[in-house]
Amino acid sequence: MIRHPTILKSQVEGDLTIKQVEFLRLKRLTFYLVTIFSFGISSIVCYFNINLKKYFFYSTQNCIETSTHVLVQTTNDKFQIEKLNSQIKDRTLQTYFLNRKIKYFYDQSEHSFQALQLEIEGKKISEIAKSSPQDPQEIEQKIQLFGKSFIEIKVPSYFEYMGSQMFQPMNFIFYFGQLVLLLQLFYSFFAIALSAQIIIMSIIYIFVRKTKQQLKEACMHDLQVQVQRSNGIQTVSSTELVPGDIIIINQNITLPFDCILLEGQMQVNEANITGESIPVIKSPLPSNSDLTFKYENQKSQVLLEGTSIIKLEMDSAKALVVRTSLSSFKGQIIRALLYPKPFDKRFVLQGAKFSLLMVLFCSIAFFCVLYQYYNINLSNWQITLRYLDMIQFCVPPAVPIIINAMIFFGLMRLKTKNILGSDPMKQIQAGRIQTICFDKTGTLTENFVEIIGYSLPQHENLTIVGKDENSHSNEIIDKILGICHQASASDDQETIVGDPIDIQMVQFSGWTIGHDQEKKLPFASKKDNKLYSLLVNEFHSEFQSMSVVSQDTQKNKYYLFIKGSPEVIISRCHSQEQKEAYLQKLHQFAVKGYRVLGLGYKELSFDNLENFIKMQRSDQEKDICFSGFLIFKNNLKKDTKQVIEELKQAELKIKIISGDNPITTIKIAEECSILKDTNSIILLDHAKQQSEFLNIYEINEEGHKTEITFQGNQEQILQQQISFCVDSIKQNKSFCMTGSAQSFFQDRLQIPKEHAQGAIQQQSNQKLESFYKLLILHSQIFARTSPEQKALVVKQVKELGQNVCMVGDGANDCSAIREADIGISFSDADGQFSAPYISKYPSIECVKQILLEGRAVLQTSREIFKGYIQIGILRFMCFLALSYFYSGLGDFQMTWQGYIFGYTMNYILYGLSKPVKNLQKITIDDDFFGIHTLISMVFSLLVFSCQFVVILNILQDSPNYIPTTQLQSNGHLAIIGQENTLMFIAVLVNYLYIYLSNYRSSPIKQPIFKNYLFFISVLLQALYANIIIFTDKINVSSMNLKPIYDNDAEIKIFFSLHGFGMIIYLFDFIFTKNLFSKAYQKKYQNKQQQITFNLYQKLQI
Repeated sequence: MIRHPTILKSQVEGDLTIKQVEFLRLKRLTFYLVTIFSFGISSIVCYFNINLKKYFFYSTQNCIETSTHVLVQTTNDKFQIEKLNSQIKDRTLQTYFLNRKIKYFYDQSEHSFQALQLEIEGKKISEIAKSSPQDPQEIEQKIQLFGKSFIEIKVPSYFEYMGSQMFQPMNFIFYFGQLVLLLQLFYSFFAIALSAQIIIMSIIYIFVRKTKQQLKEACMHDLQVQVQRSNGIQTVSSTELVPGDIIIINQNITLPFDCILLEGQMQVNEANITGESIPVIKSPLPSNSDLTFKYENQKSQVLLEGTSIIKLEMDSAKALVVRTSLSSFKGQIIRALLYPKPFDKRFVLQGAKFSLLMVLFCSIAFFCVLYQYYNINLSNWQITLRYLDMIQFCVPPAVPIIINAMIFFGLMRLKTKNILGSDPMKQIQAGRIQTICFDKTGTLTENFVEIIGYSLPQHENLTIVGKDENSHSNEIIDKILGICHQASASDDQETIVGDPIDIQMVQFSGWTIGHDQEKKLPFASKKDNKLYSLLVNEFHSEFQSMSVVSQDTQKNKYYLFIKGSPEVIISRCHSQEQKEAYLQKLHQFAVKGYRVLGLGYKELSFDNLENFIKMQRSDQEKDICFSGFLIFKNNLKKDTKQVIEELKQAELKIKIISGDNPITTIKIAEECSILKDTNSIILLDHAKQQSEFLNIYEINEEGHKTEITFQGNQEQILQQQISFCVDSIKQNKSFCMTGSAQSFFQDRLQIPKEHAQGAIQQQSNQKLESFYKLLILHSQIFARTSPEQKALVVKQVKELGQNVCMVGDGANDCSAIREADIGISFSDADGQFSAPYISKYPSIECVKQILLEGRAVLQTSREIFKGYIQIGILRFMCFLALSYFYSGLGDFQMTWQGYIFGYTMNYILYGLSKPVKNLQKITIDDDFFGIHTLISMVFSLLVFSCQFVVILNILQDSPNYIPTTQLQSNGHLAIIGQENTLMFIAVLVNYLYIYLSNYRSSPIKQPIFKNYLFFISVLLQALYANIIIFTDKINVSSMNLKPIYDNDAEIKIFFSLHGFGMIIYLFDFIFTKNLFSKAYQKKYQNKQQQITFNLYQKLQI
């Protein structure tokens, strides 16, 4: 059995990780022979089908020594074949492959590959802090390994872009159509079609180039940096730096790499990375710490690429370069943009299958009239051309370009509303959104919070100490507010910079903050007292707290001051006697909608201070004394409630995923109408970490929380909790799930099924999993969630059949945004890498606009595809009908129908259709194989047939009818005749009814006449088609039209054409747009109900 190498996790890959690697060996002789004898076609086919390429050209190997290539499977199940190479690393020759611009080296002892990176995680912090300068030989080797220290974004030239598009699979359909035109000697049609394709692709190229250019400019840097190396301090370009270099920072710059601060302290702005333009403090690695280094634990010492240094607290600072180019944190985001996840190909695949189905139907029709071609002595070559015509009619070659143009129009409309879209294919996905997940703070509410005051544990009721009472109320809390933060003073000492909450804490406390240049420490001073900050443990989602070790110079005492999640702070207290009283008080504040922080402290011994600083953070922050609650007010954004109500009216499912207190989050959900009118809310928690059961509470209308108790053994209690929650769901009660409750399920469901002991345990796990999915589906509020849990909630909702949009503003939302089908963030231009959609304004109105545009794009795409195929079938039937009269359409007639006054130009203008102004209840049916779509297509085909029979009989009954009785002298079909003219007119008139019957306005798009350019174009086309029925005064000579000169026949033809056209329109209006649409909405609702029903069934195992 072949054992494939494993893949070790790395800090430099970002989201583009690798799942599996398989060893391969190239069959060189086979490769070259097949390529030569197929004239290179095999290479093109295999380029698009990796499995064929592997089958024909490679053999699987069981060791690296006999391999020449590797088959790489990424986590999004994309396969690539990469060549194995060798390079010197760690003074030995090692094998590697390059995948998406990252090198992966093979470790023979581990039988594994790992992405190239500076080996720093797992080292002692003290060892890293004492890093020594590199010598020239090390520098040279690392340049060969890591390359230059900049992100290279290649902006394609016009001809490079056009060349790359030539081999796109969809373009081969266009090439086929062009070949058929050339074979039929339709030179003008060929030239205009090719010109139109080039023009549209050129417009798209302009957009692509502009986007790439903006990305390139955002990644460009070439700073002069001082670097300390073994041969002294040098000034070099930042592009020449390599991981392991020690740089000297003596000015305010924007960092073009990731580094770790070794000496000095500074204020920085990380808006380019997090989207939050809040200055934060960075401090050096402690040189005497024996703890191991981890990026996630040392965030206060790590400087990421794109970080702007605002202020150096000393003359200079030293930093260790650790990640450069695409390996840096920002580089990983850029890499994800350069190699995006595969878009949802459902629309494309269904369209392709539908086209093939039409080819099958039309082939049957073609072979049914094949005898007629032989009756009129049409040559085999001409018959073949007619069949090729039929294929190109059913597989519309211009549709991909037209849809791309339509998506482009949608992005431009969003741009006028200050919404930037970076991924065009997300436009179609936005039209399918069924569930919207919102972050709370900064998304639904203002980013600004106002401190109301604080409440002491001994206070009765909800007494709050305001700013005026602070200085003489509680000395410890006053000190916590003054020093337990990461705010700092500006250079002029006039303003305070940092997180808004930290700034308000300092202003509320009345302390003056600064930085002691001599001691190299931040401080806070008030009157004769001074507090120094000796150690800062910045906020981390794992700990849900932030703490400082501080020296009180007036009392000569040392403290650990801490703030964070009230539940966490209370749980870390050395005494738990008053825990329930504290939690009850917290609950009362939360019911009033306040945000609350817990405050605590513990006094430290000077003799043990050095050892305390070296302790693990979890040990430092335990056994504390609870000091009280810090109370904030956080208001909704002005338009939040209005937008939420509109989203609810459209019957979109709305969830809040927040890191805040559950009661506070519930209060916000009630204020903005996310929670429906209900008498009670079910809160799912896991407060007792050792318990094997959930804690379930019922919160009544007044906010009082009552725990629901259950009796029995483990299995009995689980079944009781399941039954209770199922009954509550059936009663339409709202659910709130905490991060602790999610952890309860996640911890117990991580055990692989094969490791579950016995059938009973497996059955219990299946029941628990179904219970978890049911709660995820029906919970509207997720509180106290970590960034990882936010992403997991989005993933679980997607797996339950929902298309999900995630809306967030902070760095803790990025994972969930990337996991969602579409993500929306709020930022200025510097935050453009956070999500596929970026709103320049913080209003959630952007969510509504994006969904409106998405729905319009999805519906219009479907209409264009269906209409294009209907037109293709119409023209094919026109050719079949004319074959009975030795006739066909000419080159210029085809060009006129297609481009000059025809469907291609009209469908480009069709894409300008704008969405309605308000979201309404609708689920767009994009299933091409839906019964209503097939019925509509077949019905139109039958109507076209009847129409052609009727109008041709009218023509034949006319006394002025001059029949066409023979082919042209060259054996081609005749292109001048009354039959030819009649069918040319019929096709043009039917275009009008195809447009009208397919166009759907409310509740998705504005009325058709609001698309002024399209409407005018269609009216002019219809007007022209109707006029030439009665007169030849405006005929274009190149079209070779031959009038009938029979008023009675012309009137009959006029009414016949419009009569049958109205039948098609009315059928689609009554059935497709109304009855069938309502049936689909009902089918969708039943499908959603079936998901819940299936989960109910599994819970009855």
